[in-house]
Amino acid sequence: MAKILSPSSASNAWRVLGLPSKIGFVKLVGLMELFSAITAAVLGGASLWPLVGGWYALFTIVIFLLLRIPNSPPCGCFGIQEAPASIIHLLVNALFMIISVFALNSKGLASEMSSSRFGGVLYLLLIIIGAALCYLLVISDMKILQKFRNSQ
Repeated sequence: MAKILSPSSASNAWRVLGLPSKIGFVKLVGLMELFSAITAAVLGGASLWPLVGGWYALFTIVIFLLLRIPNSPPCGCFGIQEAPASIIHLLVNALFMIISVFALNSKGLASEMSSSRFGGVLYLLLIIIGAALCYLLVISDMKILQKFRNSQ
């Protein structure tokens, strides 16, 4: 969502890496990423989750490359313009890439909601809690990094 609403940080990071970085392109990638995630969560199935996993694989590589550059620009992920690339960010992307593989057999939100009394609620809670935990991890990582920078 950050790539759609405020793409400048992602654009700067991609430019440093030599990737296409025009604001319109960054917004388009953000829209495609969001559409893929929503479609996979709602419809499920083996054909959509590899696409979501592919996005996470791509962004894992981008974060890895940013981590190799001294004083790399912030990536702007998770809606925070000054969010730096970090090991936690790399691990979160890699984790979601792996989870996408395990989600191949999911039948989507509508099917999960109707299949059992609590299955759909648990499915939805898992998505919400997972997103919230990742956001909190990146926020805490950013605060730790800022304290470290201020102490030097």
